Amino acid sequence: MRKAFKPLLLILLGFSSSVYGQHEPESARGTLFNWEQQIRWMILDQYSSYGGPEFGHGLFRHTTHSMQTEHDLDLFTYRFTPFEQYRWHYTENQRFRTYFGSLDLGLFAVNNEYRMEAQPSDRFSVPVHLQRTFDGRQDRALLYSGLNFHISENHQIGLHHTLTEHKADLDAILTYQFGTVQDGFISVDAGILDWTNRFIQQLSEHRDRDYTNRRVFNINPYYFSATVSTPVWRGFRAEVLGGVLTQTEAERGPLRRPQQRVLDRNRANYSGALIEYGNPTLTAGLTWQHTYNRFSRVSVSSEASNYVDYGNRQNQQTLGAYFALRYRNLHLQNWFSGSYFRDQRFDIVEREEDLYPFDFQEHRYYMKNRFIRNPSDRGFIAGVEWNADYRDIFDEFYVEEWNRYVAGYDYRRYYRYQVRPRNERVTIIIGYRLSSRTMFKTGFSIDIDGDLEKATGDTRDDPRRFDGGFFRIMAIW
Repeated sequence: MRKAFKPLLLILLGFSSSVYGQHEPESARGTLFNWEQQIRWMILDQYSSYGGPEFGHGLFRHTTHSMQTEHDLDLFTYRFTPFEQYRWHYTENQRFRTYFGSLDLGLFAVNNEYRMEAQPSDRFSVPVHLQRTFDGRQDRALLYSGLNFHISENHQIGLHHTLTEHKADLDAILTYQFGTVQDGFISVDAGILDWTNRFIQQLSEHRDRDYTNRRVFNINPYYFSATVSTPVWRGFRAEVLGGVLTQTEAERGPLRRPQQRVLDRNRANYSGALIEYGNPTLTAGLTWQHTYNRFSRVSVSSEASNYVDYGNRQNQQTLGAYFALRYRNLHLQNWFSGSYFRDQRFDIVEREEDLYPFDFQEHRYYMKNRFIRNPSDRGFIAGVEWNADYRDIFDEFYVEEWNRYVAGYDYRRYYRYQVRPRNERVTIIIGYRLSSRTMFKTGFSIDIDGDLEKATGDTRDDPRRFDGGFFRIMAIW
């Protein structure tokens, strides 16, 4: 199958260089800001993450029961690349982007975003960020806006706010930024999360009425973050970022049935760094990303009929590298990442000997190798890429039913349709660039591994080849 695509590469190469005019592409740049934005929304807008506040298996939703087997590889295929994300985040112009692609027979993964910054005067500006995202980790409709005061050319402070349909899940963020996105900047944020929850909770007690996901905070949640983006120096640049959700403690449950209430404790942090060299011909970069979350839940009443006492600790560290070469309109781009992930579950209730609670550990590797004709101005886009997701799971369990060992069988019994050690596909991309700032792409994928191993660990005989399609648009003006 892999050999069958070599002629396609040669056809694309000849077609691109002979039919269309050539343009000198600008320097390709990568960024971690898109990853940081996803993590930030998981912390700030917890009601819109899968399961909401009731979900007790990790703030960052590494694995959820709504995911299909190739969920993460689907998102890896459909999302904009770090080079495209750089153009989105490193501009102050109005912009819109969207992608949608097949998740399963009946659902699309969807992401729609619009950003702009209105300036009613020289001193004040109003940033607006609208986002609608749906996938196996979230069902999010979010407005993030506020008011910035420009102290001078390089200094600004602001008060920003989230707005969703959940009255108890609104966050106020105080921001400060030194510098500009074009020349390098430092920004720090400090936020009071779910600050409206106390008013909703007090009104609930006054009216003796419940509301969805009723919570009473014993320790309020606060969020702090910092971001540094350096200016370009002789082709080199760097990003450093991080954030903290402070220890929180909330009593959650019905107003009139205190014996059903539980006490949730939660804390999290994340950090990342990027260093990169780029010129009009070559780009190379290294990345590091880390997330940590500790969660616990225990029944408030020791006499609860369904007493619970469980929690988990999740830790992920990822090293990545990317490399790109350009010759006129032709681009060869490669991304690779390897991560260590541990999901350590605690529970006073044991189900099935040696299978729950589990201590799941794995090394996970993502690869994207792309050859594409992508003009810097107007013209057709055509390319092919290899996308792969490999999981090296630490523990194996002997399954008598299948008379063999199965990697991570304890975890895969709990998440029955989410984990498979190998997923590979070839993706065909076509599109058109209307200008240097506006383009659309569409594509479809062909499954290489054939999905012969099911997520549960057993196998099938009939390979599945079509692996879904997608569509992307980005416009900056």
